[in-house]
Amino acid sequence: AGYTGPNGGPCTACEGEAGKFKASIGPAECTQCAAGKFSTLTAATVCNGCSENTYSNANNTECLACPSFAVSAELSGANTDCKCNAGYTGPNGGPCTACEAGKFKISEGPAPCTLCTVGKASAALAAVDVSTCLDCAADTYSDSNMTICLPCVVHSSSAPQSGDKTDCKCNAGYTGPDGGPCTACQSEQYKNSRGSAPCIPCAVGNFSELTLASTICQTCLD
Repeated sequence: AGYTGPNGGPCTACEGEAGKFKASIGPAECTQCAAGKFSTLTAATVCNGCSENTYSNANNTECLACPSFAVSAELSGANTDCKCNAGYTGPNGGPCTACEAGKFKISEGPAPCTLCTVGKASAALAAVDVSTCLDCAADTYSDSNMTICLPCVVHSSSAPQSGDKTDCKCNAGYTGPDGGPCTACQSEQYKNSRGSAPCIPCAVGNFSELTLASTICQTCLD
C-alpha cells in the first residue's frame, strides 16, 4: 500500500505532491484523491478531507482557504463551493461584498442583497436580517436608497413609514405642493387642513386674528 509497480518489483512510492494514494497491496496504480480530499505525503495510503471553509486545489494536493466572508462545507472540491455569507453578496467562489446600508441578506450564496421596503431605512452594513430596517418616524420619509430617514421640509408633516418626499404635506395654515416648499397663508386667508389645497380668503363678515398662517376665520361681532 502506498507503492505501485509490477509484482516482484520494483515498487515506486505514490507521489504525495501529485495528490495520489494507494490503499491496497499489489500492482494497481496510485489513485488521484477525490475532489474535496488531498494528499501531501509520499507513499500515501489515504487521502485527508478538506475541512469547513476550505476546498481542494486542482491536483488535490492541498486545501485552500475560501475567500473572505465566504464559507464551504467539509470535503469541498472547488472554489465555487465557497458561498458568500449572509450579509454579503457575490458569485460562488467570491469575491464577496458587504450589503450596503439600506439592504440586507439573510442567507448564504450568490443572491443579491434585498432593499429595505418603502418607509423603512437601515444604516447597518452587512445586515443579515430585515429587523435592521427600521420604520421612518412621523414627519420623516425614507430616501431612494433606504439608508436614512430624511426630515420633511419645514411647516409640513408625514405619517410614520412614509416612503417618499411627497408624503410630506403642508400643514394647516400653509400651502404648497406635496413635498414642499410650504408657504404661510397671508393676512385675511386661512387653510384648515393638511395638503396642497390653496389658502382661502376669509368670507365677508369674517376676519383672521393672525397675520400669517391662520387656520380659521372668525365672525365679526355686531
